[in-house]
Amino acid sequence: MLDSFSAAEYNTPVMQLLLPHLRDLAERAYQSGRPVFSDFLSESECAEFYLHQREFSYAQPALWGGAEGCVRKIVRFGKEAPFPVRLVEIAPRQKKFAENFGHRDVLGALLSLGLERSTLGDLALSGGSAYCFCLDRVAPLLCEELTRVRRTDVVCRETDAPFPAAHETQERAVFLSSLRADCVLAAAYGLSRADTLACFREERVLLNGRPCTENAKEIKPGDCLTLRGRGKFTLVTLGGESRKGRLRVTLSFPQ
Repeated sequence: MLDSFSAAEYNTPVMQLLLPHLRDLAERAYQSGRPVFSDFLSESECAEFYLHQREFSYAQPALWGGAEGCVRKIVRFGKEAPFPVRLVEIAPRQKKFAENFGHRDVLGALLSLGLERSTLGDLALSGGSAYCFCLDRVAPLLCEELTRVRRTDVVCRETDAPFPAAHETQERAVFLSSLRADCVLAAAYGLSRADTLACFREERVLLNGRPCTENAKEIKPGDCLTLRGRGKFTLVTLGGESRKGRLRVTLSFPQ
């Protein structure tokens, strides 16, 4: 479900064209009085949008990926209207003969249909099936044309089922002097104080998908921190204190 990204993504031609494209969509919505939608934005593109969100306030922007917690999102400019998102279930035709396929296998099969990545949202695996959000305009093609993932025959259909949990995670307990964002980040990735502060200055840190430059921001259970180029994790639980007064917390890392 989650797409990690690196610092290099911010220097690609796609990222350089993102803001002009969004400005064009916002202007079209403002001039026409009708809602206008982008395709799915990646996590790095969403972060870039949030950095410049005030610029688009006149066009009443809103973001949605199909379910709470989605990483890839569509931007809607203009008046409120349903987002053009569909959820498709990709299930083995015969479960007892199905092989285990992963996120990359499913995504590769989808892209082999000629679909652009921007037409596809988050993708999750559950119970031997895959679930993928997509733009409504490509849902019929996906359902009709995707018949195999690796060596497994599959059947695709639109569904209203709840979007499953993102992926398997690995939990790790750490001890912190405080719940400040810089302390949590340093403990998660073994960074020095200087390196951690540099990450905030360079705008490489996201808090719940939004850029975070406030290194003293207090993190609470359920918050997700992303460090561009390293990955992301969620603060799951708070434990007690050690004898030295340090806080025991549990961090969850996607696998």
